[in-house]
Order: sequence, then C-alpha cells, then structure tokens
Amino acid sequence: MRRSAFRAALSAAALLLLAGACGPPRAPTPDEAAVAAWKLYLAKPDVGTYENFIRANRFAAHEHNRPHDAVGVEYQVRALEVQAAEAERAGDARLADDVDVRVADIAQHDLTGVYDEVLPGAKDRLAAARARALRVIR
Repeated sequence: MRRSAFRAALSAAALLLLAGACGPPRAPTPDEAAVAAWKLYLAKPDVGTYENFIRANRFAAHEHNRPHDAVGVEYQVRALEVQAAEAERAGDARLADDVDVRVADIAQHDLTGVYDEVLPGAKDRLAAARARALRVIR
C-alpha cells in the first residue's frame, strides 16, 4: 500500500512540476490576434467578425507604428480588402466610398509603387479592393 501511495504522490509531484514549468498559456501578440481576426472574418463574414477584425488590425498597426514597412503596409492593405468585402456584403456605399478615397489617397501620394516594392502584390490587392468598392458605389 505504501508503494502505491508513494507512486501516486510522485506522479502528482511530476504533474505539478510539469505544469509549473510550462506556465500559463501565452497571450497572442497583436499581430497574431489581427491575423486570427482576419481569418475569422474571411471564414464567417458578418458585422461582428468585421468589427472584431477592424479593432484587432487597428491595434496591431498602432502597436507596430511603422505604416510604410512591409508589416505596416500589410495591415493597411488587409484593412482595405476587408472593408471592401464588408461594403459589398452589406451593400454599404459609405464604407465603399471610404475604401475608394483611401486607395486614391495612397495613389495620389505616390505610395502605390513604394507599397508594392515593400510588399509585393500590394498594388494589385489595392486595385482589387478599390474595384470591389466601386461596384458597390455604382
């Protein structure tokens, strides 16, 4: 009987050590949260997942604080893509107009080429988001 009690105590101690060594689960980084929110919106587009994405992406972009490097451009392009998709899904001309104005603003400041340089494909993604938004406006 003593031997089984000893083994049980040893097993319990090993589990406690293992649990203590691993610690609590790590919270996702702002970037990980933004990517997860983006994937959730793509999988289940609705007002709730849209607003969740916008909050997470905005927070991650704010924390990153470099809007013109590859990561910062990705945040901007991803936001415009999702906004265009939501404008189309909801038939929201105001949101579509916001996308159109923002993409035009990027082009007006000659940033489209720069964005495409730091994030290959950004130019095409921006054009696609704008085209999607324009379909809602017209």
